[in-house]
Amino acid sequence: NSYGWRTPEVTTLPRPGEFRMACLGDSVTFGYGMTVYQDDPYPAQLEFLLNRRYAHRHFEVINCGVPGYTSYQGKQVLQQILPLKPHLVLLAFGHNSRFRQHYSDKELGRIYQSSFVALKMFFNRFETYRALAFLLTGDHSHAGGKPLKERVPVDQYRSNMEEMMRTLEANKIPYVLMNSTFSPESRAVIL
Repeated sequence: NSYGWRTPEVTTLPRPGEFRMACLGDSVTFGYGMTVYQDDPYPAQLEFLLNRRYAHRHFEVINCGVPGYTSYQGKQVLQQILPLKPHLVLLAFGHNSRFRQHYSDKELGRIYQSSFVALKMFFNRFETYRALAFLLTGDHSHAGGKPLKERVPVDQYRSNMEEMMRTLEANKIPYVLMNSTFSPESRAVIL
């Protein structure tokens, strides 16, 4: 869509009577590795299941997942979704935080505060770019040179998540913190 998310186009405000949810996260939310069909990632499945079970209501679930993103970038995505007036936000970050690279995401954020920011944001709208960026920013522990750091250290992860929770609370938007550990048994529970 025009936001670069793997979801149908989104109207600025929810339609009358619609319950809008936004799922922020990484490749698990995005549905990385799944087919190109929009109905495969969990946000699309959640929307389908809610609309099937509660036919008298209409649910819209926006997939705001981006492969390779951590809670650091999640804070920026959260600012993008606030004008869309979601009634509930699901936050699913943590998987990419433990990967190691030469700069933390916070340090890279400072580096990107240059003239390259606009260019990076433009390219980030394309799935191919995001997938390539994900592959390139993974675990490079075999690389020599500068010591490697966690992309988001635990204390910074906690701070990022708390900042997103405070932002949502200030906007009176309920939220759910999600864990990305799945098993065949967890799938049976939601069906």
